Amino acid sequence: MATPHILNLSKGEHTHRVPYCYTQARKTLVEMQRLVDEDMRTGIERPLLLDHLGALIDSVDDLWRSVQQGAVSVDSISLLRVLKYISCWDLRQRLREPNLQHAKILRDLRLFVNTMDYLIVPRVTGRVVND
Repeated sequence: MATPHILNLSKGEHTHRVPYCYTQARKTLVEMQRLVDEDMRTGIERPLLLDHLGALIDSVDDLWRSVQQGAVSVDSISLLRVLKYISCWDLRQRLREPNLQHAKILRDLRLFVNTMDYLIVPRVTGRVVND
């Protein structure tokens, strides 16, 4: 993997460089929240939600690889592992249930976002890593 794409995001008074895969995961989670909210009214958003879930899983996998390669550091590798191996798959199961439990899905998505933002806190290390 070449140098990860870098974006600057502000958190309170601190600004740090975050990896592109994190930014993509964050955008996907926010869009999924919007789609779940829309699905509560229309009931037709499930295929889009599953597509977004695939993109979220890919972004979390990219973040995991970047951490393993040393291009990205995180405050909690354990929580990143939980998101990768448990939370993504739990979310997939919820989205595949015959009757979507919108409130639980929204709660899980908000928890996912907050865990990434405030506990995992990914940031670019500045190391160049090549495959």
